[in-house]
Amino acid sequence: MLKTLTAAAIATALLTLPVQAKTVFTDLSSFFVGLPAAGTVYTETFETGYSAGDVVSSTGNMSIVPASTGFNFTVVTGNGSINGSNPLEDFALILQDNDTGPIATLVFTEALAYFGVFYIDAGPPTIDGTNFSTTAASGDSALFAGFHFTAADNRSVITIENVSGDGLWGLDGFVWGTLPTTTTVPVPAALPLLAGALGLLAVARRKG
Repeated sequence: MLKTLTAAAIATALLTLPVQAKTVFTDLSSFFVGLPAAGTVYTETFETGYSAGDVVSSTGNMSIVPASTGFNFTVVTGNGSINGSNPLEDFALILQDNDTGPIATLVFTEALAYFGVFYIDAGPPTIDGTNFSTTAASGDSALFAGFHFTAADNRSVITIENVSGDGLWGLDGFVWGTLPTTTTVPVPAALPLLAGALGLLAVARRKG
């Protein structure tokens, strides 16, 4: 009976080990601390290879899928070009949206280890289901939104929603990394304890 109950308890403990949720960041420096290992790293600032007015539907391994027809994702340049706000540098991606609710879905060809982006002149956006703060209304108003994911998340889609219906806002400074092709799975803290318990059981059985 002791053996059966202990095996059941061990199985239950393994099944109920806490699953680590994604980690959310609002600061770029903090985002880069403890950055998960990545297979391939991508960045997109729209500073090279783009001209003002270009419509962007994909970059790197990311596709930008509008929530409905008529939503254009175009490159803009110049101070004040994002409804009075500025790109991080010279160019940024502007979302021409006049509705609340879903704006776009970012679809990746591989699962993500991490994702980050600056949002501009937005108030407030919901990115990957997380609510972020409203930016300033003009000038250098960019704020950062970032996530670290675990392999268990298997995240390959990021959703973007606009809560306030602010008509023109932007995205800039994308950074993301894909999961390594071979991922080292960390040992949960409870497993050594369980292994020790199994060892004690084995000793007890031999003595019995």
